[in-house]
Amino acid sequence: MLHKRAEKWAYRHASVFAPQKYELIHFIRPRKKALEEERKRSLVLTLKDGRTQTIQPITKARYLGVILDNKLAGKAHLDYVTERSISQLICLLGIAGSTWGITTEHMR
Repeated sequence: MLHKRAEKWAYRHASVFAPQKYELIHFIRPRKKALEEERKRSLVLTLKDGRTQTIQPITKARYLGVILDNKLAGKAHLDYVTERSISQLICLLGIAGSTWGITTEHMR
């Protein structure tokens, strides 16, 4: 299994993986009922100390700063960027006032 190979690599390179942070997402186009059932299937990991951990599939995952949804439509990332930019704009507007703070010229 891939997790065991990753643990061997981590041991050789003095690294540590955190299985509690693992996320599972299925990128399957659901054309048939069987494929939809495949999307719901979970993953069971056997850890080094003999414990097992079950990872349930999710519909959105973050990878290298990009939000991926299970349909690869890009809408999840677009929603995230829109929400974040509105939040940053509100913060910027908070430091600019008509009579105090940064001037409109400097704001632009």
